[in-house]
Amino acid sequence: MFERRRCSFAEHEKAINSAIFPGIQVVCMTHAIAGKAVAFNEAASLEFKAHQPQAARCAAVMD
Repeated sequence: MFERRRCSFAEHEKAINSAIFPGIQVVCMTHAIAGKAVAFNEAASLEFKAHQPQAARCAAVMD
């Protein structure tokens, strides 16, 4: 029915990376990924969550 053939690691790697990471697995974009990780980590902190009501009130005043 189907012909079975052995695929090299490089062929599998290319197929998986293009299916899972299209456009984001680029070496020159690692700074953007790192920046998002830092921002998400900060947003998950209790201090950040405690400051949000005050920030919302300040934004409402400026509007």
